[in-house]
Amino acid sequence: MVHKNSLNGARSKCQNSLLTVGQEMTFLILVEMERERIDILDTFRRKIHSEPQVLQCYYITGEADFALIAMAKNMEQYQELIQRLFFNDTNVKRFRTSVVMDRTKVSLQVPVSPFRHIFDAGRKTIGVT
Repeated sequence: MVHKNSLNGARSKCQNSLLTVGQEMTFLILVEMERERIDILDTFRRKIHSEPQVLQCYYITGEADFALIAMAKNMEQYQELIQRLFFNDTNVKRFRTSVVMDRTKVSLQVPVSPFRHIFDAGRKTIGVT
């Protein structure tokens, strides 16, 4: 059983780590490209990959083409980031930003479920105990 205090402690520790490195603000940025040619997309991906303030980048479906998660110490640093990434890029049609108000859950762990239930079901089907 995990106690609420230990969860709050872990959450606080994660947030304090972000503050320690000076990245106090998190941004979700949806980017719409002017054209979706492979060479244009690859150029954009390389630019994003080389930008240390962008933590994650996803090529997505829907209204936008890319979803980015970026961090900055303040709004001024964020404005410098978007000027570097988007304002001089003629292939960026538009972008929309949401500022994260609270980090409710932050994880990159992928849950791995045991396959025991699959093997157990197969054993019952063929009569193995």
